[in-house]
Amino acid sequence: MVSLLQAVKLPFSNGKKLLFGGLMFVVPFLSVITGIFAFGYVLQTARNVMQNSFTLPEWKNWGTLFIEGLKGLLIGGIYFVPAILISFLLVRTPIIDAIGGDPNAIANAWIGLLAVFILFLATSYVIPAALLSFISAQNLFKAFNIPSIVQKIFSMHYFKIWFKAFLVYFALNFIFGLLSSVLLLFGFFGTVLAFIFAAFFVFVSLITTFAIYAQAFSGGSHSQNNSQ
Repeated sequence: MVSLLQAVKLPFSNGKKLLFGGLMFVVPFLSVITGIFAFGYVLQTARNVMQNSFTLPEWKNWGTLFIEGLKGLLIGGIYFVPAILISFLLVRTPIIDAIGGDPNAIANAWIGLLAVFILFLATSYVIPAALLSFISAQNLFKAFNIPSIVQKIFSMHYFKIWFKAFLVYFALNFIFGLLSSVLLLFGFFGTVLAFIFAAFFVFVSLITTFAIYAQAFSGGSHSQNNSQ
């Protein structure tokens, strides 16, 4: 059984580790690099959950965090390449037609945009399975074992978990948007707080959603452990 409560509570199970993770996304531009470490940390947390341990790992072994984070981003990027290329082809023709004065160009553009949305949604559905296949085996090539990935993503168990993660992410975004709107009412100070809050939201949402995704690979029986 999927434990949404444990996944939502996980990023808050250790204040120091949460603080460290949020700080990884606070500094603009620098977060491009530090975010790689943070993503590696997220993947290591997912591995813990896959082993039925809802605990945050220690912030250590920085080289491993960076390499795993970089490999994870590489996997996501490779999976998104076909979607980006096909999307370009889908919207290119309607744009050219619109410039040429074709009266059907707007309708064709909307159809193309809908197709692009479906394509990116489908890619976002596949990527968690690829990332977790990589992190469970600690083997980059497992992320591209297409027969294994296809078997996973076409299971009802995976679909239900992915959909629950999607709903939780949507709910977190709604809460973030609501709180940010309130903070922005307080001028410059509120804007700074909203910016910092956004950094922590990124970390919390990643930990939470990947803790949910990971349960598709864990066999479903969870033993809750105390965070270190």
